Amino acid sequence: MKHLELFSGTHSFGKISSKLGYDVISLDRDLGAECPFGSGYVSKNHIKTDIMTWNYKQYPKGHFHIVTASPVCLWWSLLRHCRKGSFDKKLGRKLTAEDIENDIIELGIPMVEKVFEIIDYFEPKYYIIENPQTGRMKEYINDLIPFIDIDYCKYGLPYQKRTRFWTNIEIEGKLCNKDCDQIITIPNESQDYCKNRQNMKRIKTERKLHKGVIGFTKQKAIKRHRLQLGHVDGGNKKLNRYRVPYKLIEEFF
Repeated sequence: MKHLELFSGTHSFGKISSKLGYDVISLDRDLGAECPFGSGYVSKNHIKTDIMTWNYKQYPKGHFHIVTASPVCLWWSLLRHCRKGSFDKKLGRKLTAEDIENDIIELGIPMVEKVFEIIDYFEPKYYIIENPQTGRMKEYINDLIPFIDIDYCKYGLPYQKRTRFWTNIEIEGKLCNKDCDQIITIPNESQDYCKNRQNMKRIKTERKLHKGVIGFTKQKAIKRHRLQLGHVDGGNKKLNRYRVPYKLIEEFF
């Protein structure tokens, strides 16, 4: 089996497929051949280049049996909309709604179209395209393309991160209803809230959060309980949140 791993980043897919004996060719513009988590995995065939300029036709049609892709989620993120009106260093001015829409049109959509162009060329037996389920990429992908929504906490990672996978592989995606083994229960105390909030309604005695949320949150109330429960910082660093759970990939492959 030959596997093309586009936007390889943390090499989540390639690491597992190489263990299964697949021949992996990875491609990423920014990150190199080595897995950034100290696992020791290094892609034997890594192409560090921009997918938009890569000559994929150097390989014959049908060369790859599986294609995986994790397009850049920045342009599609709803969090970016929260930055409207804030100062953008690259622009040298405040970010506008028009800027966000232009980035989707000029940067986001072309990347996604390039992925489908490559898949159409190679016609792999299997394909997987993933992006955060809350993002806007789903608005620009044909509804006829099958997809699965999955919560990462159901596959061993300490945060939920609901993700959409457009794929022709049939698996039963697992979703969390605060019933995974990554949940921590912390007490809700009145001093955790401002006086106005305390007077609004009765505060529940406890709340359930994923371990990853407790690991990186800046909310003082949660940080205080985290220390009391013996949890430390570092469980949900930015780069960690880019990886796909290995248990999930094993189900796909």
